[in-house]
This record gives sequence, structure tokens and C-alpha cells, in this order.
Amino acid sequence: MKTVLPLLVAILTLNLGPLFATGPDALRSEAHAQTAAAEGSALAALEAFNAALKAGDAERVLSWLAPDLQVFESGGAERSKAEYAAHHLKHDMDFLKGARQDLLHRQVREAGDLSWILSESRIRTTIKDRDIDLSSIETAVLTRTASGWRIVHLHWSSQPYKP
Repeated sequence: MKTVLPLLVAILTLNLGPLFATGPDALRSEAHAQTAAAEGSALAALEAFNAALKAGDAERVLSWLAPDLQVFESGGAERSKAEYAAHHLKHDMDFLKGARQDLLHRQVREAGDLSWILSESRIRTTIKDRDIDLSSIETAVLTRTASGWRIVHLHWSSQPYKP
């Protein structure tokens, strides 16, 4: 990760332009995501990870994460795949299980064995009889490994949805 982080910072300062941008109707089915992920797409790997998270399949979720994963969320940090698995994984799966997610915008950028994916979504769910309606931002950084694309960094933030 020590060599990936400086490279990521350098790449993020470049304006390479979006290689891929979509609207709300571009979410792929889980089966399509699994097939495309097997073919080597960073986007497909992220979609397969998110589908597994929503399905509550912890084993599949963890299969997409690099051991040195860093998760930043709500001002906190989890500094490994093991730490994420022990702390927030179950909460994230429970939150998304009944949620409706609408992808509003996505950009995928890639440079060599590094890809970063920027997603904006609207998430609606009900928790303890309370309706939740959020604007959500996800930044995912993936690296190509011998086993395919793996997520090395996730940053999630949200706020109440404002149309």
C-alpha cells in the first residue's frame, strides 16, 4: 500500500476525464456483475462486491477486499480487511439488505493496475419504523492482482437527500 498511495495521489491530480459515466438505469444485475468481474473489469468487481454486501453474503464481500483494505466512513477508519470484517461489515450488510439504491452518477478511471470509481447514489430504507432517505457518495480504489481486481480503499459518506 505504501507504493500505491503516492501513485494514487499523483494520478488523482491528473484530469484524465471519465472513461465511463452512467445514469440511474445503468446498475447491472448481480449475475452480469459476477460474469464481468470474472473477465477482469474493476467496475464489475466493485458491482459484485456491492451486490454481495446488499445480499448479506459476508464471504463473497470479503473475497473482493485486499488484506490491506482501508475503509473511511463517518470520520472513522478501519485499517484492514480483518478490522472491517470484525467491526462494520455486519452493520453495512444489515443496512443495505432492504434498501433501495438508485445510482445517480458514476465515473470510472483507470491507470495501469489502479482504478478508482466515484459513485453518487440515493439510498432509501426504513430502520426501526423510521424512513431514511440519503444522498450517498462512494469512492472505491481497486488494484489489479494475480487474482483479479481487489478493493484497497473505500470511502463512504452520506447526508439527508435533497432533491
